[in-house]
Amino acid sequence: NKDIQKDIYDSLDKSFGIDPKYFKDKIVLDAGCGSEGTVFFELLTKLKCKHVYAFDVGSSFKKNLIQLAKKKKIPSSRYTLASGALPNVPFKQKFDIVICNGVLIHLKNIKEIKKAFKNLSNLTKKNGYFFSLYGNAGGLIQESIFPAIRSYYRKNKVFKDFIDNLNEKNISSYITEFSKKIKKYYGEKIQEKYLKKMFDEVFIQFLHNYIQAPTWWSNETTPKFVENLYKKNGFKKI
Repeated sequence: NKDIQKDIYDSLDKSFGIDPKYFKDKIVLDAGCGSEGTVFFELLTKLKCKHVYAFDVGSSFKKNLIQLAKKKKIPSSRYTLASGALPNVPFKQKFDIVICNGVLIHLKNIKEIKKAFKNLSNLTKKNGYFFSLYGNAGGLIQESIFPAIRSYYRKNKVFKDFIDNLNEKNISSYITEFSKKIKKYYGEKIQEKYLKKMFDEVFIQFLHNYIQAPTWWSNETTPKFVENLYKKNGFKKI
């Protein structure tokens, strides 16, 4: 699966800025694991965690993760899945490592973000790690372009249907049709293969992540804001 988040983990040496050896035999929480479980499987396979607890909204994600786990030959005894939605957490025990990747910025408001952060902090063992990831803050694209696109997406049904149904197959057909018209009317050739490669599954997921999300608080969750959250919740090494 070409999950767009894979690039994020690659940039963090796939161990979230922590020594990879630290993960071995640890009990970990993946808060907001998603249906593809990119972090979830990274923890269970390459980082060799003892047990991973994971949760997300609804229950459909469980079936997909269980099927993927079977394909990867990961026994069910090494993970626990539960339905739940931040700011609340469906688990009570404490964890050696807590990971919340790109979820907090999609909560209802800043108050909920602070509450969720506190709840996850309280589940982190003393001398444990709490890793949280947020979107980029500031800049033309984040402050103006994407908010405008998301607003238009919510208001315009035609555009909403286009985005919701966008996939690698139909975008490929759009490019093919566009290429034919350019050649017919202008006698020019475009780099069709290059465009199809660029507008692939990863790019489409990127669009879905940035446009379909009902809320996006990356501009408010600045590095300073996040650092203060860690300090207020008792973390020393930030």
